[in-house]
Amino acid sequence: MRNREEDDKLNDPSSTESVDIQLDVPICHQRFLKNNFGHSEFRPHQWRIIEAAIESRRDQLVVMATGHGKSLCFHYPAVYMNCHCICISPLIALMEDQVAQLGLSKCILKSK
Repeated sequence: MRNREEDDKLNDPSSTESVDIQLDVPICHQRFLKNNFGHSEFRPHQWRIIEAAIESRRDQLVVMATGHGKSLCFHYPAVYMNCHCICISPLIALMEDQVAQLGLSKCILKSK
């Protein structure tokens, strides 16, 4: 289990110190990730968010910097559980492209 100091190091873009991260991801999820999304492993924090959505069935409020893997955090549970996902994001064009690549049906509400 990481402590607050290790989390701060992970989130500090100027930090050059590496943090050893141990992800306890079940093999079935590692295979599903590889087969459906083409990734061999989750990025830091992704599994914690995804696991909470899948295993605990808890809603998530996720705020992450650009390029840290937010999209997988909402795509993965929806595809894995074959269910609906509500994602509120200002990046409509990016979401449309990503959902189209996965071949999922979508409903997008947006302003003009």
